[in-house]
Amino acid sequence: MLRWKPLPAWYPGPAAVWRDWLLGQGSLTRNLQQLSHGQFRVEVLEEGWTHCRPARLRGLLDEPLSAQRMWSRKVVLMGQGRPWVTAHTLLPQDSMNSPLKQVRKLRSRPLGAFLFKHPHLRRSRLLIARTPQGWGRCSVFELFDKPILVAEYFLPALIDKY
Repeated sequence: MLRWKPLPAWYPGPAAVWRDWLLGQGSLTRNLQQLSHGQFRVEVLEEGWTHCRPARLRGLLDEPLSAQRMWSRKVVLMGQGRPWVTAHTLLPQDSMNSPLKQVRKLRSRPLGAFLFKHPHLRRSRLLIARTPQGWGRCSVFELFDKPILVAEYFLPALIDKY
C-alpha cells in the first residue's frame, strides 16, 4: 500500500523533474496533449463498480464516503505511443447521483477534459507517494458538491522526455 503524504513530509523528496509534474495544478491532460504534439490517447484498462477497504482510503475521503461502493476507472495516458501516466479514479456511489454520472460514459476520452471544463471545480491539496517506478500524486476533486478521488502515477517514459 502506498504512503500518501504532503510533499514537505518526503525527505529526500523527488528530483525537480518529478516535482514539475507532481505539483502541476492545471489539467494534466492538456499538458500531456501539448507535450505529445497531438499523439495522445487514453487506454482504458479497467472500469466498473468495486468496494475499497476503508483503511486504504483513510485520510483521502471522509469516512462515510470511503465505505460506499465506488466506480473505479483505471487508465494509461499514452503520449507518442508510450505509456506516460497511469491513473486511477474512484467515485463514491453518492457522487453518481449528480452530473458526475457522465464519467461512466467517458470510455477512451480523458477525465481531465471533462473536469477542467467546469469553472466551479475545486481540488484538495496534493498528496505524493513514491512508487516502484517513480512518483505519484493523489487529490480529491470536488464538482457539483461531490468528490472524485484521482491518483496519477508518472512513469519513467514521461520523465525521459527531459
